[in-house]
Amino acid sequence: MSLDLDKLENKLDEALSNETTESLNKFLNDKRMKNNKQQTALEIFWNQLPEILPFTVDTATAVKLDEAYQQAKELEKQQHATTWDKAMDNLDSRGGNMVRAWVDFDDYFNETYGGGNK
Repeated sequence: MSLDLDKLENKLDEALSNETTESLNKFLNDKRMKNNKQQTALEIFWNQLPEILPFTVDTATAVKLDEAYQQAKELEKQQHATTWDKAMDNLDSRGGNMVRAWVDFDDYFNETYGGGNK
């Protein structure tokens, strides 16, 4: 059995053209509510994007946007892992002085990611 991607894309475009921003957001929010985990800042931004920029995009653009989002999520995960590892190293090298690790976080963040809100 062969999968006709053009036919599938046309059906998807047709189905999505019948949906509104509100109905799609409700569907996505309902899906998210089933996952009781905290959202990252990137996920919050991504989830609010359709409300901020309420326009539709073609399938190719949607695929590119999703790929960029997935790459950003992976980078965010790697950054969190690096931060975690640095904090653990800091604890180990300072004999378990947890206060020191938390006090220096702003310095670590600014040196690693550039600091500021922009």
